[in-house]
Amino acid sequence: MRLSQSEISHLERGLGARTPLETWIAIGIAVDRPLSVAFSRDVVDPLPRDAGHLVAQELLLRLAADVGRAGRFELPTRPARPAQSVDVCLVDRRQKP
Repeated sequence: MRLSQSEISHLERGLGARTPLETWIAIGIAVDRPLSVAFSRDVVDPLPRDAGHLVAQELLLRLAADVGRAGRFELPTRPARPAQSVDVCLVDRRQKP
């Protein structure tokens, strides 16, 4: 499958909503990335208000796990006041107490 430069530019600008699925599969193969298709949230409110915050927490936990650390997010600092919490708590399980 061959795409013209103008077609590629169109896709790069995020204007590929009507592009055939076969084209997206071919692009995925060409860039060695699998195509992932999913139904999204309601277009009116596409993400929860704190989505960026949650993504950052998940990234930090994933990076920590890659180097042998375990973690939790939204760890309460005072059980009587759960609104007060630590965003991310990491534990180095490689160290002996």
